[in-house]
Amino acid sequence: MEPSDHLFRREAGRMVATLTRVFGVHNLALAEDVVQDAFCRALEVWKFRGVPENPSAWLIATAKNRALDILRRQRTARTFAPELGRAGNFADVVKHAVLVRMLVHLRQKPAPFRVIDTHAGAG
Repeated sequence: MEPSDHLFRREAGRMVATLTRVFGVHNLALAEDVVQDAFCRALEVWKFRGVPENPSAWLIATAKNRALDILRRQRTARTFAPELGRAGNFADVVKHAVLVRMLVHLRQKPAPFRVIDTHAGAG
């Protein structure tokens, strides 16, 4: 049995349990997926960088970050789903969202910080 097999057998259950406590039982499948993904990532990364000082901590941090990424992506998809139905192109929706946020941000700035075009043209 390789060390990675032993680590997987020892840590996988603990990691799934921890992530399920953090993200809720309704995200059990997500916890299982990100744990598996973390172990795959470890095999790729550790081959070049070596095994970290605390492999268990590295694995749980990697799995947790992956879960957060997936949940954020799902939240973004739900937020922009109505706009995606109206717009045919996701890039257009993202551009629109960025522009809206920029306009809101600019409106919140006090007047002295606004850029004012004082160029009167040739004359």
